[in-house]
Amino acid sequence: IFEAINAGVLTGNVIINITADLSGELGTVVLNQWPEEPTGSNFTITIKPSGAARTITGSSAAGLITLNGADRVTIDGTTTSIANAPDAAGDNLTIINTNAGLSSAVIWVQTTAGGNGATNNTFKNLVILGSGGAQTLIGIGFGGTTISAASLGTGNNNNRVESCDIQKVGIGIYSQGASAANKNTGNVFTQNVLNAASPNNVTKNGIQVGFENNIQITENNISGMVQTSSPDVFGIAAGISGISTSTFTGNEVTNATIARNIIGSVRNTGTFSACGICVAPATSGTNQIANNAIWGVSANGTSGDFSVGILIG
Repeated sequence: IFEAINAGVLTGNVIINITADLSGELGTVVLNQWPEEPTGSNFTITIKPSGAARTITGSSAAGLITLNGADRVTIDGTTTSIANAPDAAGDNLTIINTNAGLSSAVIWVQTTAGGNGATNNTFKNLVILGSGGAQTLIGIGFGGTTISAASLGTGNNNNRVESCDIQKVGIGIYSQGASAANKNTGNVFTQNVLNAASPNNVTKNGIQVGFENNIQITENNISGMVQTSSPDVFGIAAGISGISTSTFTGNEVTNATIARNIIGSVRNTGTFSACGICVAPATSGTNQIANNAIWGVSANGTSGDFSVGILIG
């Protein structure tokens, strides 16, 4: 269906109903920004399960579902009127990437090679599964055309990940802008569940962001991150990808709200660091960290590495 949309012209809003389980997806066709008639109509595309809970399964060494600079796409897992349900009651669309590639994602949203960002996209009430925490890198991510833990996108603004259950990946939710002078803005990650027990856990970082402005990370339930050696592990990492007593710098995040999150077990049983909430230093703006519950952060770090509940770089 992405191929059909890419080859056509939208003359109205589109609703795609998934009426049966889909298997054997390859992720080879990305969804581009579609042409519209009349131009500038700002039409939307919504993808939903229909009739019963549905599953999309396949293997892609990149993203199983990829938006390439596409705007105004909603993938909504509800089949009823249940709204904003962070528990299984509203999650009726499961998306699984079975590929063991270390640079793979389940859903990947990217800036085009020409620099056009993806904006105003929403992913909600989904169950997101990778092939394993040491294999699939990212559950839902926003960056450039290459999937990595350092991928930088341009203009991936006003995107939302809400009430999703994310399991069996290294990084649950990921987003990074282009630079300190060219940040993403207005992204919201709220009410997501990233707390599955091993072997279905998110193993490295619950939520990792960088070069973001006015981001909201709220009411997420994060637990189960664990490493036996490097890298450092984080519940929420805002601009920092590694910590030690010698450096706290990173890809600054400004005017962020990190509030009402529950962060449980975040452990490094090797000689490296573990952190509940880490925020890199910023040259401007004000970040608010409020009303979070943090427990179970531990590390066996040798000198230079350590464990910390909240770190302000």
